[in-house]
Amino acid sequence: MIFNKEKTDYYVDHNLSYESDILKYIREYTVKNYKNHYMMSSRLQGKFLSMISYMMNPNYILEIGTYTGYSLFSLYQGLNKNGLIITIDINKELNLWIKYITKNYKNNILYYNNNAKEIINNLKYKFDLIFIDCNKSDYYYFYINTLPLLRKNGIMILDNVLWKNQVVNESYNDIGITKKMRIFNLKIKEDLKVDNMILSIRDGLMIIRKL
Repeated sequence: MIFNKEKTDYYVDHNLSYESDILKYIREYTVKNYKNHYMMSSRLQGKFLSMISYMMNPNYILEIGTYTGYSLFSLYQGLNKNGLIITIDINKELNLWIKYITKNYKNNILYYNNNAKEIINNLKYKFDLIFIDCNKSDYYYFYINTLPLLRKNGIMILDNVLWKNQVVNESYNDIGITKKMRIFNLKIKEDLKVDNMILSIRDGLMIIRKL
């Protein structure tokens, strides 16, 4: 039997439950207005994030890398009704858009249009769930500096850890992001403070549980 990953991915994607209105709106707006719309979380990835959020019913979520808000509102779906999501993105071009889509959620979403490195050291919350999808070169920095903010048995998720599947291509000796991502994945595996796994959803999701 020949396994066809593209057909399987298509089947999985077309058997997802329907998006909420806000997620559909964000996805369609992003595809229409941003040439880098591929940076947005896929429907499957968004559904995964919302499922994790629903299962945890977190009080506090930290997101580093908002982009146009698809992952933000996926995570929001399972948030405790009195909970808070802090989301941070350095992209000034997205400032007005994120403020627009979050204006009716001010009790639950706190958005910083700034460098996350300047924000995270001042955060006083113990987060239940952390999602990181930003500059890949900064992944280990944010891992090291947000792990103390994560509660025991809290979950951290990082996107793009397979980096276009180049991390498994032994002939691909890129000294840039591919090498850094291989090193990052190995460091997480060897860190005795956490339990981890990688899911091959889209571009790879690293799931980390703080011990």
